[in-house]
Amino acid sequence: MRPERRIVLHIGTEKTGTTSLQALLHANRETLARHGVAYLSTPGRAEARGLTAAVLDEDLPDDYLRFLGVDGENARRVFREKTLAEWRAQLEGLPAHIHTVVVSSEHLHSRLRRPEELKRLADLLSPWGSEFRVVCYLRRQVDVMDSFYSTELKNGGTRTLLEAAGKMCRPGNHYFNYRQVLELWGDVFGEETLCPRLFTRPTRQGDGVIEDFLSLLSIDRAALSRPVRPRLNESLTPLGQALLRGLNQLAHRAGDEGRLAEDLQMLRREVVRVFAGKGATLPTEEARALQSRFDEINGALRERWFPDRETLFAPLGKNDDRQVGRRMDLSAKQLTLVSRALNLSDALGEKANRFKGFDECAVRLRDAAVERETRDPAGAASYMKLAARIRPKGAFIRQWLETNCPPMGFAARLRHLLGR
Repeated sequence: MRPERRIVLHIGTEKTGTTSLQALLHANRETLARHGVAYLSTPGRAEARGLTAAVLDEDLPDDYLRFLGVDGENARRVFREKTLAEWRAQLEGLPAHIHTVVVSSEHLHSRLRRPEELKRLADLLSPWGSEFRVVCYLRRQVDVMDSFYSTELKNGGTRTLLEAAGKMCRPGNHYFNYRQVLELWGDVFGEETLCPRLFTRPTRQGDGVIEDFLSLLSIDRAALSRPVRPRLNESLTPLGQALLRGLNQLAHRAGDEGRLAEDLQMLRREVVRVFAGKGATLPTEEARALQSRFDEINGALRERWFPDRETLFAPLGKNDDRQVGRRMDLSAKQLTLVSRALNLSDALGEKANRFKGFDECAVRLRDAAVERETRDPAGAASYMKLAARIRPKGAFIRQWLETNCPPMGFAARLRHLLGR
């Protein structure tokens, strides 16, 4: 007989605070269990990444399986059978007082795109619960793109944010087409199980998605302790993104073997750690044009799920270009990493345009120097000298360094020249 138990599937979407939520739930498994809630995850992880990989069709590549060294049809079949057996054992062993089971993985949103994959998941879970709820947080697509960009660079990407957004952020991409995602899950689990929610950022008044999700479980946030590492899966600062993109281009040219390849890999890891912070955002006009691609889809979602709202997401306004006016104070460690990256570029032995991949770094350093020139002339000069190393023929950079004391209005003229 099927137990009277609710199974809550938190499927993402990606870039909606999932990692922080999962860390909190995983760290408080014993407390949750005392309240009748079982949080199940892949062994050694805070979420159900292994389960997602297990139900994925075997003809599809998967970075998690590649990391585990699971390669080939037979190996994947063995992995699937073993993983599903482990999950059945977890479910079978649940105490009688457990009334809610929570399974969370943003990869349920991003990886599972075929009905057959969701049916495998339903077949596994259905015998252990009488009710499903599929929780999916929705975020404005261009904001997801901004947030995803650092992840693309961490995975070796070499495109600029504008290039990546132009190719990826479109209705034909399942990742961004929330109507397609919800329809897929509704077809397999039933539309009545769907629980789409709108993403809200954490504030001083609350934890956004965390508090909203806990309210669905009827769990008081005060009853849970904070995990040791509350900030996870961070973006990189705009300069960190530009630096990592340049290093990725060097890595493609250097190959996968040899001392230079090892040094590049080590430096890439340091950049990810040292430049953690808020990343670049798409310029407002480009963001508006990209977001307009989803007007029909988002309009249909609003009408179906959020009829009390005028629009599904807040319109992009004049203040949405969040790069304007942002100070960029760099640490000595960050400046050292930029210099080391340029040294590795020299080590490739390419003389002509050897720093081309770091041109955006020069722009970021130049702008930061101009912003800093009145409050810290010495620091501004160190920024501009690094920019000059990348752009030795840059007229503006040379003039700035030659004057040693930029004339009044210099920053304003720079913004005018750049069309800002």
